[in-house]
Amino acid sequence: METICPVPTALTTVQNPACPENIAQIQVIIFQRASANWVFDSTAGKDVKLAASWTPLMTAVDNTKIVIARNCNQVTIDPPTAITTGGNDNTTLNGRKLNTGFSSVELKGMFRSMPSEIIAQLKLLQYGEELVWFGINQFGQIIGRDIYPGHPGEKVTGIPLFSPFFGDAGNEGFAKDDMANFSFIMDYGWRSDLQVDSAGVQTSAYQLYLKKPSFDALSVLKPIQET
Repeated sequence: METICPVPTALTTVQNPACPENIAQIQVIIFQRASANWVFDSTAGKDVKLAASWTPLMTAVDNTKIVIARNCNQVTIDPPTAITTGGNDNTTLNGRKLNTGFSSVELKGMFRSMPSEIIAQLKLLQYGEELVWFGINQFGQIIGRDIYPGHPGEKVTGIPLFSPFFGDAGNEGFAKDDMANFSFIMDYGWRSDLQVDSAGVQTSAYQLYLKKPSFDALSVLKPIQET
């Protein structure tokens, strides 16, 4: 685990929360290459709140192109847990359990009745691509990473992901839809992070972006129609 030495003179202030934060049900996932280094920075053509900033990315022919996966069902994100050593035994001083790291987290879900042609296209994202993702929840809010906290929406990027998996659909027979698993991994701290130096000065920060744009994201952000 990373340590700060020497430690700041005072503990970092923890604010009283003004509002709750809940991602709710993720219904759409949007993929983009990490190498695009794309930032919605509120300049012309790059305002995360405007449909006109998203639609060119759908038809782009370079690294900025986005791939939209709709029909996402049962999407969940596991919370991270501590990686520990020892505890009530002779492996640590006084038998105290030591926190030595943090687990990664997994986003997983299922596609309902997704045509095999489209799953085959999604599988191409599994092979060596460094990707980021955005999401759209049931309320049409866009999910991303705010890399300029305190100025919501001014600098928004995708969230890094690793080890994407897109599986073939199974079949459960009579009166059941065919369901296909998908998943990917994110690092600990995927949702927010704050770094300070030994003087207590903030050196970097990011947090979850969860805002409703000025357009109906669930209706507007659709992949090219299957033929």
